[in-house]
Amino acid sequence: MSQVKFEKESVRATTGGGKEDFIHNIGEALTKSSGADGYLAVRIQNIHNAIVARYAACIRHKSHKKRVADT
Repeated sequence: MSQVKFEKESVRATTGGGKEDFIHNIGEALTKSSGADGYLAVRIQNIHNAIVARYAACIRHKSHKKRVADT
């Protein structure tokens, strides 16, 4: 099982709203629950699972082609 470690984020106060607040709010929404069930951790795990599944499918395909060629 993969592990994801998030570093502590330093937050600075901004005045006046606007683009910086919008971007900060998006960052907060993505990392709010940055534990094992946080959005980013779940996305990384999903990507990892997809890569592993694709790799396993390639291995099975190559193994099948070799068995067919051997017969």
